[in-house]
Amino acid sequence: MKTSFFTALASLLMTISLAQQARIPASYSNLAYDANGTLYFESDGQKYFAEKVSAPYTIKQFLGSARGTETG
Repeated sequence: MKTSFFTALASLLMTISLAQQARIPASYSNLAYDANGTLYFESDGQKYFAEKVSAPYTIKQFLGSARGTETG
């Protein structure tokens, strides 16, 4: 249960961190931005900061590479 919560939380933090400091709904009372604009989650006085993640692939890497086959 705890693992799935933190997985969901990490997913939420990464999604929100992709936005340019979006307004956080009041229902997420434990999410905030620090003075540098970095998103964090606070639990029991401990702050967990969102990590910046870059996509492993870009659209440019896929252009011209797609090929069909007889089986799909």
